[in-house]
Amino acid sequence: MRTLKKIFFPFFLILCISTALNSQTKLTSEEEGLFKDILEIRLQSRTFSDGQKASEFIEENYNKIKNSQQYKNLSEELVITVDNLFINANYNALYEFNPNDPKLKTIMVDQYYIIDRFRSLHQKDTFNKYFYVSSGDLINSTMQFLQQTHAIKLGLQEKADYDSLLEREPTFSFGYLNAALWYYYAPSIGGGSKKKAREYFIKATVNAKTNFEKYYSNIFLSQIYYEAKDTANYERCLVAAESALPGTRYISFIKMLNEKNISLMYYTNNREKVEKKLGL
Repeated sequence: MRTLKKIFFPFFLILCISTALNSQTKLTSEEEGLFKDILEIRLQSRTFSDGQKASEFIEENYNKIKNSQQYKNLSEELVITVDNLFINANYNALYEFNPNDPKLKTIMVDQYYIIDRFRSLHQKDTFNKYFYVSSGDLINSTMQFLQQTHAIKLGLQEKADYDSLLEREPTFSFGYLNAALWYYYAPSIGGGSKKKAREYFIKATVNAKTNFEKYYSNIFLSQIYYEAKDTANYERCLVAAESALPGTRYISFIKMLNEKNISLMYYTNNREKVEKKLGL
């Protein structure tokens, strides 16, 4: 999963955009099961030795699902949600392998316009919970390819979406995780808050049900504790993340960064600078 780009601060005097929400899409148990399966696929992609192998694994499973009868029977909203989850996972894997891969812009911008068109045609609708988190993830990674003023509006809309989502889904760990990242990276003048981020990261871990949620919520909360120099809780969270998915190179990489006095949160927004400093 990617975090908000440092693109908001010059324009945060823009007023927040409120979302018109009338009806909520409820997931059936079968649909909920599909999304949990996809999150498990995304989690397992972390077990591969590099981003290219992870990308191949993601694309293989994405093609299997797209060829299934279940996928063909999905509504447009659910198809977009499934596509978001796979496309963003593939982006993350490809970005890790080669952040300058020319395919990255195309796959993300094309999907962004699909989301944007769908939402423009359903402005008064409420969508399923995975639609919001998957769209938010994808848009965060696409902001670097969009005009700055437009990217800011998207960031403000994302906050409004998460606030509304968590009012309706107060135990949705994935929602708290994405909202926490928004609050962490957004400047305070635009509504960002490290305190709020910490609160939401904790709620993400408390409400985590799937291994995907346990893995990522504990990883990010560990970095909050790392930055606060709370060693005991930092180590506890990394142990919990490793229990959800043992032996991944991602956690090994995070530990290496931390040993060099660099947090994952800092690395995410300063990758080139950090990698140059560390000779990676």
